[in-house]
Amino acid sequence: MASYRNVLVAFDGSEMSTRALECAVDIARTSGARLLVLAVAENAPPFAAAVAENHKNGRLRSAVESALGTARRAGVSADATIVDGYPAEVIVRNGAELDCDLIVVGAPADGECRPGRTADKVVELARSAVLVVR
Repeated sequence: MASYRNVLVAFDGSEMSTRALECAVDIARTSGARLLVLAVAENAPPFAAAVAENHKNGRLRSAVESALGTARRAGVSADATIVDGYPAEVIVRNGAELDCDLIVVGAPADGECRPGRTADKVVELARSAVLVVR
């Protein structure tokens, strides 16, 4: 297995992002890498801004805090952040800005054989290695 210094995992609390988190924690632990748990709060249309803000500050923040605890209990040096924007763009930009040599994303569990649009776009745009977890 390759050795990594900085691993970013995209996390939203879904089943697939939880699987991605588990893989990212294992990789970070065995590599001695730092882990960044990144959640993206998608931009909401103006008429839904209040609902989106409540969602971001509630469920998503709680899920990210739980993910951070999972990583730290596994002995991994980890940080977490929630960023507003379009998921693939935010994931790739943060991966580059934070010098991540691996980005881990989950693919939707909808029974299709291909990754979701966000995972596709991250694979297309990222300059680092990308692991898509099913």
